[in-house]
Amino acid sequence: MIALERSTQTAIWLLCEEGLRAAGVVGPHELSLTLEPEVRVELRRRWLGLRREAIVSLGLPVISALTKEALRHRLAPTAEILPEDARLAKAFENYWTAQVMPVIAAGFRPPIVEGWRHYLASPLVSKRMEIALLPVETPTAVSVLRDLERLEAELVVASGAGTETGATQTIAWGDVAEMVYLPAWKEIVRGHATILSGVTPATLFDLARDPVDTGRRLAASDPSVPTAEHPRRAVATLGALLSVLLADLGYRLSTLPGEHVQAARDGRRLYPFEIVRKMANGEISAEEWEAECRALGGS
Repeated sequence: MIALERSTQTAIWLLCEEGLRAAGVVGPHELSLTLEPEVRVELRRRWLGLRREAIVSLGLPVISALTKEALRHRLAPTAEILPEDARLAKAFENYWTAQVMPVIAAGFRPPIVEGWRHYLASPLVSKRMEIALLPVETPTAVSVLRDLERLEAELVVASGAGTETGATQTIAWGDVAEMVYLPAWKEIVRGHATILSGVTPATLFDLARDPVDTGRRLAASDPSVPTAEHPRRAVATLGALLSVLLADLGYRLSTLPGEHVQAARDGRRLYPFEIVRKMANGEISAEEWEAECRALGGS
């Protein structure tokens, strides 16, 4: 949690005052910003209980998803918690854990709000998390905050998320795949060298078409992996391998929060993890993949 000073964040203070005034409340007396997916209004009685002052805590995930008018309504102390609030909170938890934290753990700090907006605009996320699509261009209340990059940096420090790595170097989401994920995928591939060494895009098909057997072989070094997880682990590992192989062939890897990883070169776009998933499900035949490999620029 960090304090928002009225002298530097006048616009958000005025917005909160409007919302509270409509509910018959004076304030805010204090205003803070957090990474919690909620808007919280705490009332304190002063002047012998005749005056109520509000202590307001704004969750960055929420004000990034609400219009200014919607935020005004949320500031009423009697505002109801809606079913979609819980789904939004779950979506942010997934975004923070799966998208932001791996980048911070690698020593970088991505733009949190920008990534969250991409996440909310993803049809894949909307379907999986059962939340409404929020197009990136939709204006929301977060737009009234000044110096958002500094605020995000302070929130990361306050959360303790970047304590071990520092996470002071900023990174664009478009560079995360190559600067953060690719080194991690190479490490995964090296960890399974006895099985994956020498595999090419063409020969990868033989491993992908039988994810149960491949998953069992990959898990041989880690008996704690449940048998039911073997196929999923195989698809993830082979997706990492195909990404590494495509990068070695000169394809540029990129992704945005909530979207598939893509590999692009000379106008061609491939989705390595989706390709492996389709191989495992029988949606891509050996002949189709052989033809694709001939166009890759390497075997």
